[in-house]
Amino acid sequence: MVDVIDDNPDERWLSVCFYGEMVTDPDEAGDLIPEGLLGEDGYCFDLSEYDEDGIQYLKHRLSEAHENSKELCSKEC
Repeated sequence: MVDVIDDNPDERWLSVCFYGEMVTDPDEAGDLIPEGLLGEDGYCFDLSEYDEDGIQYLKHRLSEAHENSKELCSKEC
């Protein structure tokens, strides 16, 4: 799930969330959200400003989720 949070339009931030089984978080940069995605555990990664390291970390999580989705779908779909 990808969302732009704009509670305050002058301080928007990006939140990208994954089901827990889809990604790892080796740097513990994400927020664990127990039962927070349709009753399932997940991780949310937030970017509130331009941060090259944060963007790269998020890209790795996106790639990881993409690869894991292929594996999970081949078992469950």
